[in-house]
Amino acid sequence: MLGGREMTRIQFVLAFVMARAMRNVLATALTAASFAMSAGAAFGQAHLPLTEFSGVFPDGQRWQITVPANWNGTVVNDLDRIGSTSRANVLLPRGYAYTGTQRHPDRGTHWDPRAESNNMVKVLDEFEARVGRPARTIQFGCSGGGSVAMSVAEDHPTRFDGVIPMHGSSPVTIANQRLDLTFALKVLLDTSNQLQLIVGDAETAAAEKVWLTVLASAQQTPEGRARMALAGVLAQYPAWGSNANPPSPMADPKDPAAVQQALLRVVVDGARIAITARPQWATLRASCRGTPGSTTVSSTITRIRTISRSFATCTSWPACILSEISRRIWIASTLRRGSRGPTRR
Repeated sequence: MLGGREMTRIQFVLAFVMARAMRNVLATALTAASFAMSAGAAFGQAHLPLTEFSGVFPDGQRWQITVPANWNGTVVNDLDRIGSTSRANVLLPRGYAYTGTQRHPDRGTHWDPRAESNNMVKVLDEFEARVGRPARTIQFGCSGGGSVAMSVAEDHPTRFDGVIPMHGSSPVTIANQRLDLTFALKVLLDTSNQLQLIVGDAETAAAEKVWLTVLASAQQTPEGRARMALAGVLAQYPAWGSNANPPSPMADPKDPAAVQQALLRVVVDGARIAITARPQWATLRASCRGTPGSTTVSSTITRIRTISRSFATCTSWPACILSEISRRIWIASTLRRGSRGPTRR
C-alpha cells in the first residue's frame, strides 16, 4: 500500500497533469479550427496553372518546385514538400510558391541533419536559377520538418526571412526525453532488472516484448499505474495523445481516472518508441571517434551498460537522481571529447 506522503505526491502529479491538459484545450481547438477553415477555403478554389520543376540531389534526396500563375513573390520551403497535397492546396491557390524536398530514403538509419539543412538552401538555389529571386522566403516544417526549419534559421540566416517550425524540437532533446522516460520507468518498476535501456538493432523485438509485458503488469495495480504516470510527468510527456492505432482521444480534465488512463497510454507508446526507434546506443557509436569496434566506442558502450545494470541497486530517489546526474555528465563529457562532424549519408 502507498503511504500518505506518496499518495500526496501522486495527487499532486495528477493535479498537475489535469491543469496542463486544460491549459492546452483552448489553444488546440483554436489552431485546429483555424487550419480547417483555411484548408476548406483553399479546396473550394479553382485549379490554377502551375509551373513545376523537380530533380534529385547528388546525395539521393528528391526536390520539387511548384509556382502558381498568380505567384505573389513569396516562397514557402518545406522538408516534406513532396507528397504534401493538403498544404499545397492551401498555399498554391493563394499565390505562394511551394518548394522543398522529400525526406531522404535512408533518413531512419543514416540521418544527416546538416545535409538536410544545406539541401533546403539548394532548393532555393534551383528556384532562383529557374524562376528568379523571391521577394521573401519562409521555411515551413512540422515535426522533423520543424527541426529542419530551426536548423536553417541557425545555419543559413541570410537566406530566409522567417521560419515556421511547427512541433519542431532538437533531436537531442527528444533523445533525452525518451531516455528520461525509460530511466524513470526502470527505476520505479524494474525490480528484477530485466528492462534494457541500451538496445541494439538485433535486440529491439525482444526488448520491446519485455517492456510491454512489464508495463502491462504495472497497470494492474494502483501503485503501478501511479508510478507510470509519475514517470510520464517527470519526462514531460503530454497528458494525452498517441501515434499508434487506435488514436487516443483527449480525456475529460475533470475525470482523474480518465486523465490517468490517457497518460498511461502515452507512457506505453513513448516507451515502445524509445526502445525500438533508432536504438540509442547506435547514435552514441556514430558520435564517437574511431570506427565501430574501436577502444573508445567499446569502452563507452561497456561503461553505459555497467551504469545501466546498477540502476536496480538504487534504494532511494536521492541516490537514483545522483546516479542519473553522474551518468549524464559522464556521457556529455565523453561525447564532447570524441565528437566529430555529421557523417556522410
